[in-house]
Amino acid sequence: LLLASRGQSILRVKGLLSVAGDPRPVVIHGVQHVVYPPEYLPRWPDGVSGGWLVFIARDLSRSAIENALSSIFASTS
Repeated sequence: LLLASRGQSILRVKGLLSVAGDPRPVVIHGVQHVVYPPEYLPRWPDGVSGGWLVFIARDLSRSAIENALSSIFASTS
């Protein structure tokens, strides 16, 4: 949703995420309005757990990204 609405401001997004019900991590990658298909890794890399997201953006504040993610997570719980 964030990429669809603010893709011109998001240069890149990358992440390694945990998915409920699956022990494997999923890799996500997007560039502006384009989101590539998620890919599952066979296992978590050594020393990594819980996941992370990295946004490289312009004209988009950290709080705007956090608010968008908070609203998404709130609607799925």
